[in-house]
Amino acid sequence: MTATTNTASASARSSSALTDESHRSGLLVEIRRDTTQRLRDTLGKEQLNSLRDHGAAMDTDTAVAYTLTHLEAFLTNTDR
Repeated sequence: MTATTNTASASARSSSALTDESHRSGLLVEIRRDTTQRLRDTLGKEQLNSLRDHGAAMDTDTAVAYTLTHLEAFLTNTDR
C-alpha cells in the first residue's frame, strides 16, 4: 500500500467514524427530547422543573445514593 492509499483509507475510516458519531449523537438527542416530553406530559412542566432543580442541586455522591435508593424501592414494589 502506498502512502496515498493509507491516507485515503484513514480518511475514509475517519469520515465513517464521524458519521457514526453524528448518528449516535442525533439518536441520543431524539431520545432525550422524547423522554423529556413524556415526563412533561406525565408530571406537568412545574413538577418536572422542580425535580430537575432538586437533582441539579445534588453532588454526584448524593445523586447516586438517591438514585440507587429509589431504584431499589421501585424494583421491589409489588403494587405495580
